[in-house]
Amino acid sequence: MRRASRVLVLPLSLLATIPVRAETPDDRTPTATTEKAGTAEAGADGDAKARAGVLFDEAVELASAGNYPDACAKLEASLKLYDAVGTSFHLAGCWQKVGRTASAYALFEKVAHKTFKLGQTERAEAARARMVALAPNLSRLRIDVDLKERPRLLEIKSNGVLVPESDWGESLPVDRGEYEITVTAEKKQPWARRVDVSDAGVTYALLVPELTSVPTPVVVPPPKPASTKPTQKPAEEGSSRKVLAYTMTGVGVAGLAVGGWFAWQYRDKNDQAKQICPASVQCTPSEVSEHAVLVDDAKQARTWAFVSAGVGGHALASAGYFFFSGPSKSSGDSAIWAEPMVTDLGSVGAALRGRF
Repeated sequence: MRRASRVLVLPLSLLATIPVRAETPDDRTPTATTEKAGTAEAGADGDAKARAGVLFDEAVELASAGNYPDACAKLEASLKLYDAVGTSFHLAGCWQKVGRTASAYALFEKVAHKTFKLGQTERAEAARARMVALAPNLSRLRIDVDLKERPRLLEIKSNGVLVPESDWGESLPVDRGEYEITVTAEKKQPWARRVDVSDAGVTYALLVPELTSVPTPVVVPPPKPASTKPTQKPAEEGSSRKVLAYTMTGVGVAGLAVGGWFAWQYRDKNDQAKQICPASVQCTPSEVSEHAVLVDDAKQARTWAFVSAGVGGHALASAGYFFFSGPSKSSGDSAIWAEPMVTDLGSVGAALRGRF
């Protein structure tokens, strides 16, 4: 088929141009009456042809009354039942009346080819004459594709109908109306535009722009599950134990030093008491009193010597434990403290206690 026969056929508004010529027996599809007279074409189903003839007659009556939309519908139904040249010719003229000029042009061209092959030159010339009259009033649509890089799977559709690549850049006859042009391609965002084809004899051009790439999705990795194991800080725990060990060592050394000083005080006070009234004979009251004070001071010094030495010893023992033992599971509960105590002799002292 020639290039001029490619048509985008879609609904449009009514427009009257050239009137359909009057029906003649040669232009009509066979009616029910002519079927009975034996003028039906051989090989077609009788019932279908009869129904087609009835629809054709009804279409003629509707067209005579000026009801072209309903007349076109009757002719289309008749043509589906029986493909007659006369029905096609009259349907093309009806489409012309309602404004479907591009559809009418294509159908007139089909009738011209068919009748020419059948040797019906008068019908062929009549169809060509209608084509020539329609040509100046044809509305055309051209879709231009001028892309730097053509993406893969590029498709163009007009009102949902695929436009073949061979038609890109061609001014094709179209029925007047509104067209939605959509463009899709792989990894590209869809693009769409509406074109209102309303004027006769005008070519509407649409340029397809560079398509925008689809943004690459950012994949966010799922969060790692929280660990159920208790957080252990062996290095920090070991450091704390060393600090505690050094502290206890200092306390222990200080305790022993204080205990040694009190022990010296005990011995000194006791020696001074022995030098006053050694035989406890002929002692003056003042000497007796001084002797008693020195003895009492010596007892207190002895008590504090024992307490200080005990605290120092326990502190050194604890320091040794922290130095030479590893962290325990309950190291957070370790503690050490001093408690007051009273000896059996009535002296006041202190005891060092701890939990490890």
